[in-house]
Amino acid sequence: MVKKHLFILLFCLPQLLCAELPDVDPHTDFDPIPLTHFNRLIESIAAKELFALTDVPDRPVVKGQRWKDWGANLITMTGDIHTVRFRFVDTRTVPKKADESRAPSFDLVLNFEDSRFIENRMALFAPGPLHKSPGSDSYRFVLKHSLAARPEEANGIRISVTDHKENRIFFNGLDETGIAVFTPRVPRTGFGGRALLLCPRNFDVWRAKRGLTKLEVNDYELNSVGFEVSGVAKGRVGSGMGPGYAQATIQTSKNITPSRYPVDVSVTNYPYASVLYRPGTPIDAVGLSGQELITAGLRLALTHHNSFSHKTESIANVVLGIRKMEVKAPLEIMYNSKPYVIERGECFAVLKEIQLVQTHTKAPLPSRSLEKQDVIEESSEKLPGDSLFDEHDGLDTRQEDAVSPLDLLLEE
Repeated sequence: MVKKHLFILLFCLPQLLCAELPDVDPHTDFDPIPLTHFNRLIESIAAKELFALTDVPDRPVVKGQRWKDWGANLITMTGDIHTVRFRFVDTRTVPKKADESRAPSFDLVLNFEDSRFIENRMALFAPGPLHKSPGSDSYRFVLKHSLAARPEEANGIRISVTDHKENRIFFNGLDETGIAVFTPRVPRTGFGGRALLLCPRNFDVWRAKRGLTKLEVNDYELNSVGFEVSGVAKGRVGSGMGPGYAQATIQTSKNITPSRYPVDVSVTNYPYASVLYRPGTPIDAVGLSGQELITAGLRLALTHHNSFSHKTESIANVVLGIRKMEVKAPLEIMYNSKPYVIERGECFAVLKEIQLVQTHTKAPLPSRSLEKQDVIEESSEKLPGDSLFDEHDGLDTRQEDAVSPLDLLLEE
């Protein structure tokens, strides 16, 4: 028991007083990606044009004036919705017309390989020397089909996307489980979006031998979607005289497994807060039945606040949308070195956007008042970390009724 008290004492005293973690919901809401963005994706693919969204800024949007001594602070944010798992089911099983030779379902796993996008972009506005814009150059993703027809594709196919290259790939699967995949070209200057179009279509080898070059709509429909994320947010306030405040949070949409520890707070002369996404209670895959759009999101946030009332909030939102889209124009595609046309019909557009905002303001530093029994006065209006300390640190021993933190720790 004595060792425990000594550990608490040594850990808490340098921070004036151990800060209480605010009550942060591990889930939060995200605005869905506008329909106009999905329409633009289809148009870009059909016309073989560059896919650019002028209302999705590539760099962080900076609001307000940065502190004079902002360079003494630390900011690290990185994360992504890196994996999407699609489950397609045979719709003919509903009217009980399923063929035993056909698979009742198959899975398609999409893995994005650009998890450092946020870190690279935030580095442009982080303390320290100026960084050269990393641009987007290219990004890659891997698609894995649970029933891949070719043995060499059983572990998936890797697709690169650049400003000068679009992709039109037919990922054939056993039992008529093919998927046509389209990705547009993206701006080299660094576009904050990731996009592709998935169209369940069937390749019939016997029809192809007769000279038919159309990939027909198959009977598989998207039934559910699951998401996997990663994320880290670290911040340290390194400027100012006296105590400061740092807070780091990580939140997800309700259809993504939340982090077990969504928030960290530090109150000291050089406060440092850090959160790492660690999945808590698993969330079941989201059913698409009856829905035209699924929205998933990840939010990373850092708050820097010093004793001179300088406050900076940095927020990174990763929003991914999956929408049913009716493709009304035939799209050409190559397969087995021959040109084919996919039949008009239902496809699924996948669009991921990354929004970075950094806001600089001036606001009073949160304060805390300690009463005799270490009871915190409840306030009707509180900021995150409100009542964490005041100008006396709650340690004015000149008062007769003051209680030392050491006495509180050792009174047991």
